[in-house]
Amino acid sequence: LAGASEPSLVEKAYALAKEAVSSRTAGGGPSNFLKASCCGLLMSVSHGAGVEEVHLNYVFAVFCKSAKVPLILLVSSCFFGQSASVGEVVGSLLVFAGLATFGAGEKFGSTGLGSSSGWGFCLIAANLSISCVCVNLQQELLHGGMKQSLLLFIQYSVSTICLVLHCTVSGELSEAYRWQQNLANPHGPVIGTMLDTVLTYLGLLALYRLTKEFDATRCNAVCSLRKMLTFCLSFVLFPKHFSAFHAVGLALGNGGGLLLHFAAERHKAEKEKSKIV
Repeated sequence: LAGASEPSLVEKAYALAKEAVSSRTAGGGPSNFLKASCCGLLMSVSHGAGVEEVHLNYVFAVFCKSAKVPLILLVSSCFFGQSASVGEVVGSLLVFAGLATFGAGEKFGSTGLGSSSGWGFCLIAANLSISCVCVNLQQELLHGGMKQSLLLFIQYSVSTICLVLHCTVSGELSEAYRWQQNLANPHGPVIGTMLDTVLTYLGLLALYRLTKEFDATRCNAVCSLRKMLTFCLSFVLFPKHFSAFHAVGLALGNGGGLLLHFAAERHKAEKEKSKIV
């Protein structure tokens, strides 16, 4: 007998949709389906607040978000019933200090704040607060047994619906279509967007694996430190000065990340030991 053929992409999507609907009745309280849908809505609002980069210098705006790591730890302790050790708190603050110091080195070579810095700071605050709730909700779902692919499917389906509705009502969808058609190679942006989507999906699977096996705080520490490495790569591609701020920032950020990880692992082991006793 011939072996069973691999399911097609449509069949896989149908299976995920069926699993998403069936998760509605799982457990008490708000269902997994509802929580994952809320993640999609929160993610849309949080990413929408990312327009602060229009009102502030890009580099400065990116590193203002370095406060996200300790804030995620704070939100998990205050609203999601998670405890944190002193080492985790110190590690997260060191990651924040490292990113902020590295960002200061970048800012000194930039054009400074934009013309509407006050509005930009408000949008950064919204982005940080909403995304901190979102990632902790994602952690709750993943630690509760939800598959990474299913969480991605639900929340990005919700986000896609929100985005298409917003772009249709605002006129951005038709404007983008006209812009694309006027290009010398109109298929270029489509191919680039599809490639970006595939690479982003692979990256998100890895990030959600980190959240599932560890926690949202350490996952976002990895994301934050990745920004520093990205900027370090720019020193190779573009001629600019590597200052003491950059060196201190790298040392603080990476040291804080290591402390955060080992402190969290030790805290986890202590909690498991206390349960046995």
